[in-house]
Amino acid sequence: MPVPDAKHFDALAKSFRKAGRSLRQDGWQNAFTGLGGSRDKSANTKWRFSGKFLQPEELDLLYAENDLCQTIVGAIVDDALREGIELRPAEDSEEGEEGETLDPESDTDDAKEAQAELDAWGVTELVREARIWGRLYGRAGLLLVVKNGGLAEEPLKDDAGELIDIIVVDRRELQPRTYYQDPTEAKFGQPETYMLTVTSAPGTQATGVVVHESRFVLFGGTLTPKRIKIVNDMADLSVLQSVYDVLKKTESNWDAVCSALTDMSQGVIKIKGLIEAIAAGKTDALAARFELMDAMKSMLRTLPLDAEDEEFEYVERGSLSGVEGLIDKSFQRVATAAKMPVTRLLRVSPGGLNATGASDIQLWYDEVRAEQRIVLKPAIQKLVDRICGPGWEVCFPDLEKQNPLEEAQIHVAQATADNTYVTMGALTPSEIAKCRFGKGHWAPGYDNVDMAPHEAALDREHEELVNPPEPPAIDPALGADPSNPEASDDGTDSQEKPPEA
Repeated sequence: MPVPDAKHFDALAKSFRKAGRSLRQDGWQNAFTGLGGSRDKSANTKWRFSGKFLQPEELDLLYAENDLCQTIVGAIVDDALREGIELRPAEDSEEGEEGETLDPESDTDDAKEAQAELDAWGVTELVREARIWGRLYGRAGLLLVVKNGGLAEEPLKDDAGELIDIIVVDRRELQPRTYYQDPTEAKFGQPETYMLTVTSAPGTQATGVVVHESRFVLFGGTLTPKRIKIVNDMADLSVLQSVYDVLKKTESNWDAVCSALTDMSQGVIKIKGLIEAIAAGKTDALAARFELMDAMKSMLRTLPLDAEDEEFEYVERGSLSGVEGLIDKSFQRVATAAKMPVTRLLRVSPGGLNATGASDIQLWYDEVRAEQRIVLKPAIQKLVDRICGPGWEVCFPDLEKQNPLEEAQIHVAQATADNTYVTMGALTPSEIAKCRFGKGHWAPGYDNVDMAPHEAALDREHEELVNPPEPPAIDPALGADPSNPEASDDGTDSQEKPPEA
């Protein structure tokens, strides 16, 4: 099956537009104003398909030379990995063999060792770099070099040897070679092997080797339709693809405003007979005259003029009122295309009365958490399983940081809730202390509560409700309840009553 090119894709898009025009004929129409008719200015408006995708060479220059492009590509990755990563025992590994509970202190020591091993490999920085190149180029990854891992073109087994190296590769070093052909497989149609071409040093010959996809931790760009990926060498489009036109217009507007600022006040020199002097070929004398005037103005802050034939004045070009709002709207349009708030794109504080930007930051943090959960966590988990072994779960620290006052308010509210639970007997002070400071620092929640004693107490209460204890038996010889020695044989109270008055 031939691979469709850009012309084929353009023809397909034209056919879709033609079919849409033939099927959709409803809408508002006004014969007097031309709305919805042939005189409507928007009647022939349609989306223009450029047929051009940003190539790696262009993306290199955009990322290297434009600060907004760097922010658009890397901001979400930087914020997602800003606080690093943490490891904790996986949920299915909290119980030992035959229901034996693992020692929390031992788990903490093991977690510190695993965390130190990840830091020694520099996993956070490696993932950050690979993910940024994936968003920029549409495809990048980490190559796992394993000792005694078999042939490179074969799948990497879980029980392969130890990891000896992790290499960052981008799209130009990673070209698809073969694809999964079995329709019953989950990865049908996706690349099975890649031709890895890496240049070790400038001026050296690049060497290529076929590597199976299981030996990579791959990252892509923006979500891309399948047919466009086929045209684009099975790579995603860059996150800058949809931002490029908007960013180009915004940068042009910004440059135009900067140029207008330099010409806000223009000096004008009126010289009698200037046109005749130019026509007579006296341009050298005029140039020398203007150069002398400029030098005198710079050194002595004076401008010598002929009293009769020359005149100097400043001409104001007017104000730029209203331009600031248009520029702000332009950057808001860029932020919309980049799916991030303006405050994060431009690194500025929100403006306006009582403006805090809390809603924008909250929406941005939601995007960052989605990036952590959907993209980064599965990739890092694969590295953790290879480096530290199974049984560990990747976690990300909280993104939001409270100031001391907010943190103190949270502590007070948590202490009130803790006191309520202790008063009602749901928890003990020791359990509260373990929850708050069992990890070596203050922590919310009740994760460290040992529920075994509580569950045993619940079981005892349930057993007493289902099978209540029998009342003690009465000894016939005594004729009284042995548990109540104050009762007499006739069932009356043997205690002497006070005499009646």
